[in-house]
Amino acid sequence: MSDSFQEFSEKLQKVVGKFEADKHYYLSGDYLEAQARVDFITPFFKALGWDVENEAGLAHHQREVIVERGPRPIE
Repeated sequence: MSDSFQEFSEKLQKVVGKFEADKHYYLSGDYLEAQARVDFITPFFKALGWDVENEAGLAHHQREVIVERGPRPIE
């Protein structure tokens, strides 16, 4: 097994363990989608090696990940 795959596997297990430890809450209606991104989605993509937080300091058009605009409020 390559080092990079081993590192990914360890990071993924950490994310899965966090979910399993409080699964009931994460599956409840009280858990927000935006928080799921912070707790699980971003760490997953970081484990894959993506520069999710633009640590490289790239210009907007060169970034690996662009944060989408949220829905507009209903008026």
